[in-house]
Amino acid sequence: MDLSNPKEVARLKYELLQKLKDLCPDYELTDTRKPVLNALFWWCVMQPGELNPHKGLWLWGNVGTGKTTMLKAVREFCHDVRPPDLEGNRYGFRLTHVGEVCRDFMDKNYQGVQTYIDSSRQAFDDLGTEPRQLNYYGTVVNVMEYVLLSRYERRDANFTHVTTNLSPPQIKQVYGVRVYDRAKEMFNFVEMAGATFRK
Repeated sequence: MDLSNPKEVARLKYELLQKLKDLCPDYELTDTRKPVLNALFWWCVMQPGELNPHKGLWLWGNVGTGKTTMLKAVREFCHDVRPPDLEGNRYGFRLTHVGEVCRDFMDKNYQGVQTYIDSSRQAFDDLGTEPRQLNYYGTVVNVMEYVLLSRYERRDANFTHVTTNLSPPQIKQVYGVRVYDRAKEMFNFVEMAGATFRK
């Protein structure tokens, strides 16, 4: 991968776009979406730019703007273009809906969510749609607040990604000041604007 070669860069950008179109045939690269795709491309190839390659992605925007699709395309593209780690593993991450995380907490309590905390790369889909307060032996728990704060403690070794309808200022309202403050260290905030892809 020779990023000093404009033709190679153009080829790789086209590859990322094709992955998006394979996942969402209705995807169109509009003038609004071009800067976002460009910024995400340079993040994927681990080059400094608008986005910090050492932070995860917080993809936010209205319903149907392609946040989950984009994250899946990023995962596939990174798998193809990034070199394997020291153990020979290609890049990847688990993408889990927040409802599933909460169900695991209800089934097994804190043990049920430990895997989401320990995973070296973990993405949470639809953050903010989960039940905010679950009961654990009479104690009210905001499960995703607990998981995000726990992953913050491991942020140097663990990448976290998020898709959500919550804008950065809304994090404070939903999860509190501590999560909001730590999220700024953990994530690149990327707005996915535009009309819904859903018909």
